[in-house]
Amino acid sequence: MKRHVDFLSTLYVAWGAIFALVAVAGFALAGGAFAIATSTGPVRFASEMAATLTGVTIALISFIALVWAVLHIVIGR
Repeated sequence: MKRHVDFLSTLYVAWGAIFALVAVAGFALAGGAFAIATSTGPVRFASEMAATLTGVTIALISFIALVWAVLHIVIGR
């Protein structure tokens, strides 16, 4: 029985690591959306509000994924 619990623990930690990678990628995408929203170059984007809303939404989902990752890693340990 201990082998099964150890294997399940390893799966939880692996799942948490995958969610952590998803969170990091999401935060990078949110940073790109915020960069588009605050761009002041010669070519202006018509919808800064849409880019800001996209950045906030992606950042929120990434934060949830990060919390989910931490919970899985803590439970797995």
